[in-house]
Amino acid sequence: MSLEEEGEGSRYRKYSGYDPMKSGGGGDSLSPYSMGDKGNIRFTTGSTDPLAFKPSKPSSQPLVSPPYMVAVAGENSPAAGMTGENGGGGGSENQVFSHSQQQQQQHRSSQAHNQKRPSLHGQGHPGPGPGETASMKSPDPMVLDLVNGEVLDCSPALLWGELAGLTHVKAALEEELLWPCLRPSPAILPPATVLLFGPRGSGKTTLARSMAAQLGASFYRLSGAMLASKGKVDAEGILGATLQVAGARQPSVVLLSEVEALEDEEGLRQVLLSALEKAQMGLGSAGGAPGLVIVVCTTGRPDLLQDTVHRSFAKHYHVGLPDAGMRRQVLLQALVPQGCSLSDRELGAVLQRSEGFSVWELLQLCQQALSSASTSGPQGPLHSLSGQATGPPALKDFENAFCKVLPQSNATPKELDTCMEWSKVYSH
Repeated sequence: MSLEEEGEGSRYRKYSGYDPMKSGGGGDSLSPYSMGDKGNIRFTTGSTDPLAFKPSKPSSQPLVSPPYMVAVAGENSPAAGMTGENGGGGGSENQVFSHSQQQQQQHRSSQAHNQKRPSLHGQGHPGPGPGETASMKSPDPMVLDLVNGEVLDCSPALLWGELAGLTHVKAALEEELLWPCLRPSPAILPPATVLLFGPRGSGKTTLARSMAAQLGASFYRLSGAMLASKGKVDAEGILGATLQVAGARQPSVVLLSEVEALEDEEGLRQVLLSALEKAQMGLGSAGGAPGLVIVVCTTGRPDLLQDTVHRSFAKHYHVGLPDAGMRRQVLLQALVPQGCSLSDRELGAVLQRSEGFSVWELLQLCQQALSSASTSGPQGPLHSLSGQATGPPALKDFENAFCKVLPQSNATPKELDTCMEWSKVYSH
């Protein structure tokens, strides 16, 4: 087989076994067209080889496209569906690119894929930039293992609608934090630093975990007492690594409980202030947009925090123990589906005795009363009790439950009054 150029064009023709002496055009003619005896022009191939030149058959030489940059989209760039491993074209076109070019193209595609992360609504959200990727390599690998293994909290959380009580603080968080996060707007930015203060057992941790679940965010849990026991250097490393991981996996919620423990030492206070400042500036943000990392601190002694620390929080929320009206709502919400048989006088006695109980402890009290009602019925073989319905709990069942469920809040009346005074300062 040979190739010959025709005129000044760049067309190539294929000849297979062509003999000019058999074409009828004379030995000096190289054209495949010959003159017949009657003056008619006819085309001859001179061979019956199926690979012989045919005018209608296109050239088998592949058309090599110029090397396009995948990251730059212009009018000369190919469509996205035509590049990469799944691009169109035959196998011969895919073989044009060398092995190194294919690796570069796959690397660019993976980089373009990593630039988008799922946001609150499933839309693309910018991931960590080059600076953040480099910063993720700086922490100690052992510290990163600690963050991913112990600080990251994957325990199940109550849904936002399942949180009984806490009506006022839930309404404030919905308006000022949840809705701005779920419906982002340049005019309304969600607070990046939040302080929840209230007595122990009031549900601050449960509220923060449920808030993270409502946002679809990863939840990281740290203790100020644990950081204080590690010292300034280790505390700074653990807290910094946690914030870096949270920024790379946003949206994220970082909970720092017992934040007053970091006030005992000046160095630890500076570590806390630095972390809050980074969160306020938009940790893990890209392109100047605020990052979806919310740092939530909790304390039962807001009076122990200095003014500089208080000013570092964008919002303050008081999470107190439920009052008599809130306890009544929680008890009825738990007992009505089971059929509440308590009179108003009996219910008032239960409410008076449950003063100081948190919402979670009230739910445990109802569960224990239901369990006592199921065991106080007629006894019989276990197989005969499987289909029997449990009756509603009576007052004596609650009396038995009070012996097993005790309030865990050790807050003194002075501490409760202090939280109430601070709630007036930061009213919501």
